[in-house]
Amino acid sequence: MSIKDEIENEIIDMIRKGALASGEKIPSIRKMSETHACSITPVTDAYASLVSKHIIESKRGSGYVVSTQISEYNDGFEATAPTSLFESEHYRMVDDFLKGYSQIAMNSSNDLSHPFGATSVYTRFFPEEEFRQIMVAAIRSGSSPGNYQARTHDEMKFKRNLMRWMLPTECTNTIDDLSIVRSTSEGVTLSILACLQPGMAVAIESPGHAGFYFSARFLNCKIIPAPSNPKTGLDVDAFERILDAGAKICCLVLCSTNSNPTGATMPDENKARLCRLCAEYGVTIIEDDISGELYFGEKRPRPLKSFDNDNVIYVSGFGKCLQPVVRLGYVSAGRLKDRFAFFKHLNTAYAYPYLQDAVSDMIESGIAGNYVKVLRKQLKKFSTKYINLIQESFPEGTTLAPSSGGPYLWVTLPDGLNADTLGRRARMHGISIAPGRLFYTPPGLSNITGKTAEIIDELVKDSDVNSSFRFNCLAVDYDDDAFKAVSELGKEACNMIK
Repeated sequence: MSIKDEIENEIIDMIRKGALASGEKIPSIRKMSETHACSITPVTDAYASLVSKHIIESKRGSGYVVSTQISEYNDGFEATAPTSLFESEHYRMVDDFLKGYSQIAMNSSNDLSHPFGATSVYTRFFPEEEFRQIMVAAIRSGSSPGNYQARTHDEMKFKRNLMRWMLPTECTNTIDDLSIVRSTSEGVTLSILACLQPGMAVAIESPGHAGFYFSARFLNCKIIPAPSNPKTGLDVDAFERILDAGAKICCLVLCSTNSNPTGATMPDENKARLCRLCAEYGVTIIEDDISGELYFGEKRPRPLKSFDNDNVIYVSGFGKCLQPVVRLGYVSAGRLKDRFAFFKHLNTAYAYPYLQDAVSDMIESGIAGNYVKVLRKQLKKFSTKYINLIQESFPEGTTLAPSSGGPYLWVTLPDGLNADTLGRRARMHGISIAPGRLFYTPPGLSNITGKTAEIIDELVKDSDVNSSFRFNCLAVDYDDDAFKAVSELGKEACNMIK
């Protein structure tokens, strides 16, 4: 093979493997000649051949770049070269359900102008500059130097500030109960792991946060859906029926306050009753309270942890209320704290020391508390505006579950309208929604049989799995373009009736 052919094949191979993307500059002629220890002639010939095949093109002032029309002329490249973030490792999940959720709910801004279906929040609503300055100061101060693997007690300052942060929750845990994790997702996963017992299943709120399914699937757990009401949260009566049917459940995973996806908050009497029920049946509760700080009322809702310290594993973090990039989380694992700590140190050892310093300083200085107060007011305003827009723009019969806080609204379309269909139409306008089916236990993940299965089928047969969707009030900037996008979304829903 000639040097010219080697060079030509090398460029093609780089494109096919994704090392060079459409529009990206390829190595210069001089650089390539140095790499291959040859004159510029074979390189020039190779590049001319690639240009003739529409694989690369000459761009004035930039040399040669990968052709922007490469897939139009080369079918083979279309299938192999990455064309969007959807094809990247982040979105390749173990089955169609998880992949589908990731493409809709985790795609916050990559190829859509208004991703209302995203699970993440828009960073402009958060104190980015203040956090950046505090983070830099924490690094420069050298207050946490050395080997963090060997200095785990350095996190005690952060834990003390966390205890102050948790005072409004009315939880009775002590500082010794706390563990710091890299994210709430990690906290939930390790909590399930700490609860697992042979032959027993994990109950997951349904509709519930799809991240719970991710964790359970990762641990290869058997899953039982625990029916939840978009207005009042987990249905305690339904869950009791499932337990009475003999279901062997080791833990229940849910959001009891400002739930993802419905925004529901369980009434205190329901929370207290659920804690008593789970204690009676030996079911540990894993509570994700990451949106607990974003309440609209005068007083912070009490988490389940405040009703039962021993049998509730409390998981929370700062990604929804303080800074989206701060994945840092914390866990109070009650009677399972030693078991949880064992798995946590095997998995994490020490979580993000400089982030701990920065968040700790924000709590101690009062910046965090003051900021969250502002965010709560903004979010309540945003939520009210979007509710009014949806009621005005969507077809008659559209309903919204009442929201007591958090960034999410649960919208149910009139009978006969499908949220998946609306979602596909919306994407044509650069808009996404998160269809309700993404938050119910997928059939392939729940292989429950017998009386328990019959009861579950009875409880969910009238659910709004196909007609509902989640809407994120903090997914995009709050401006006229966002309002127009909601109106466009409503127009598409109205067109579905015709």
